[in-house]
Amino acid sequence: MKTTVKRSISVALAFTLLLGVLFSYTMAADNARAPLASATDKISEQLAAALNVAKDDELIPIYIWYADIDLDAIERATEKKLGYTENDIRAAESVIPALAEETFLLPDAEYATAVMKYLDDTRAVRRDVMVMQNEYTTVRRSLAKDAYIAYNEHQSSVAGIPGKAIDYTSEFTPVVVAELTPSEIATLEKKSNVVYLGYKPENKSEPEMVYAMPAIDADYVRNTLGFNGYGTKIGLYEAGRVGTHSELNSSSITRLDTSQSVSDHATVMARILVGSQGVAPGANLFSNSSSTSAEQGLEALVSKGVSAINVSQGLGGDRPSGNYYTDFERWIDHLAYQHSVTLVKSAGNGGLSSTVTLPGLAHNVITVGSIKPMFTVTKADDLFDTNTSTANGNTDGCAKPDVLAPGELLGTGGTSCAAPMVTGVIAQMIEYKPSIATDPALIKAILTACTERKLPTVAGGTSAEAYEGNITAQQGAGVINAKRAILILSGGKYASGSMSTGTVTRTFSVPSGNTYIRYAVAWIRNNQATAPGHGTIAATAGIAANLKLEVYRPSGALAASGNITNSSVELVHYQVNSIFGTYSAKITRMDSGTNSFKYAVAWY
Repeated sequence: MKTTVKRSISVALAFTLLLGVLFSYTMAADNARAPLASATDKISEQLAAALNVAKDDELIPIYIWYADIDLDAIERATEKKLGYTENDIRAAESVIPALAEETFLLPDAEYATAVMKYLDDTRAVRRDVMVMQNEYTTVRRSLAKDAYIAYNEHQSSVAGIPGKAIDYTSEFTPVVVAELTPSEIATLEKKSNVVYLGYKPENKSEPEMVYAMPAIDADYVRNTLGFNGYGTKIGLYEAGRVGTHSELNSSSITRLDTSQSVSDHATVMARILVGSQGVAPGANLFSNSSSTSAEQGLEALVSKGVSAINVSQGLGGDRPSGNYYTDFERWIDHLAYQHSVTLVKSAGNGGLSSTVTLPGLAHNVITVGSIKPMFTVTKADDLFDTNTSTANGNTDGCAKPDVLAPGELLGTGGTSCAAPMVTGVIAQMIEYKPSIATDPALIKAILTACTERKLPTVAGGTSAEAYEGNITAQQGAGVINAKRAILILSGGKYASGSMSTGTVTRTFSVPSGNTYIRYAVAWIRNNQATAPGHGTIAATAGIAANLKLEVYRPSGALAASGNITNSSVELVHYQVNSIFGTYSAKITRMDSGTNSFKYAVAWY
């Protein structure tokens, strides 16, 4: 097995690769062009609104999308360079036997002993798979980065965009950020290689200065099972640099923003993630902030091969009134899908009627709400934090939050600290099953299925959502449980796939001893830019799929179903009632789209 990887390729190789990834373009008829004040196939509603009030000489910050490169060519180039594929990684991992079903029903002490033996027996193979996974991610992203840089620079030249107008050339998406006047934007819209123009408001850092403490069995996974995120690469994007602290090991933190000022908020987030008392102290943390743009700061983390990125602040500026899927969020969804990175975002602390902060309504982001553990070790008195932002803009935004986690530490609370709790659990999961690192849909499905409860809002009280099993408007799937996440992985209670239309049926076994089942399906939006002429949405983003989940008992009777039209995940919870055997899960696409996308299922 190879253990070293060259981290860059020559410019000549990048351009050779581009010969296989450049799209051909067709010029759309523009003679009867709509006024700038109206959105078109190429101009977003947000940009149209900004142009409507702009002065003739005003510079407008915009996203310029080109038709995407052929990412299949990147996969082929990666395979040629390494000699193996993602499927080979999964095959190498598949030789590890699943943990026996009866192990899950053992008392805690016996269960811990059995799991520890199982982990010792499989440790060497899991470490080998981790090496392969990290090597694959590094090489694939390096190839994609070189291709995108050369491609975007070439397309900008073809479009005639002056170099001085470009603020940032994306290294991982077919996007350039520039500042142009209204007339220059009108000219740019007519360029055949430009497929979409979006609006980029001024980035405003909105740190949600709160603290959190563990209450999701992450300490059990870290201390008893021994998973502390060892070997995983996790990113942290903040408003400032991570400082020093007695709980932080400087050798495990790579600061990409050494010129930035230290941020207390960033330091606290790092302590929760990789501090000696944190969720994943064995993980390698890459932290960054950017005085230039969030896009540049996030892509720098992607370049380092991170599997997940924690964002505990609002990014992308103010959310425009009336628009709940912003141009920044559609860019985020492309980054997450095409480069297999999981982004975890705090929901915000504006209250239940406040809209989730940017980019928390992106379909491919795991958005986290907060609970109050009430400074006790028992879970019985935990409360839902009603400061959590939960508004999604009706059907315009993706239903959020996705899950909940504790957001209290040192006497204060909120969603900022809830997010790194989830990111830390992801690091624990990846240490155990390295191959899931490049499957964001699967990570999301497991985190959804592992949830164990919803909470009241006042002590001794209940709420309309407190004991509902499915996805709900304010609490999503509920509070995650790290131990359950590992059990799902240990038992092989998950699967991934892709679909475009129709129904996919998957079967799973429910052995005796189970009292209830939680079954989840999660999917991610494929925002791969295409040439113009396919309608406003398809020009820059894969249509957001609407999936219906139905679970049937062995007899064929419907056990439970869920269908939230604007969600990117579904969850059903139902009592087994001593009906054991082979169950069926039917996943049906309900919207009229035909674009392909990735999905995953998990159950507990």
